[in-house]
Amino acid sequence: MLELNGTLIAVILNFIIMMAILNFFLYKPVLKMLDDRKKLIEDNFADAKAKVESARELKENYDHKIAVAENESKKIIDEAQKFSETLKKDSIQAARLEAMEIRKTAHADAQKIRDDVGLKMKSMVALLSVDIAGKILRRSIKADEQADLIDDFVDKIDNARLN
Repeated sequence: MLELNGTLIAVILNFIIMMAILNFFLYKPVLKMLDDRKKLIEDNFADAKAKVESARELKENYDHKIAVAENESKKIIDEAQKFSETLKKDSIQAARLEAMEIRKTAHADAQKIRDDVGLKMKSMVALLSVDIAGKILRRSIKADEQADLIDDFVDKIDNARLN
């Protein structure tokens, strides 16, 4: 059987004291260090996970802002195109109206010139006619008679022109 002598008791006591010393100086600090390291890794992992989630949210936010900005830029471009089309149509319409006004004015001016030339021609024809008639008749026509003849001649030309 097993003999219990002083050496065995000393070895057992030495083992227990050594375990207590190792537990106090080595095992507990190593376990504490491992627990601290485990907590640090878990904290870093949680922090990294939170940062990844935050980055994903920021990316979604930026993507949304980019989409909104693209839509707004398309709207602005469409509005600018519509405005330019409207401006183009208005400019063309204004140019047409101005051209019509110019034509009307030119037509009125031409008609006035035609009328003035017609009146001058009538007066000249009447004067020439009276002068020729006076030479043919070899007598001089008085100013009153000449004016009456001219007026009569002009009236006849106007009546002939109207009919």
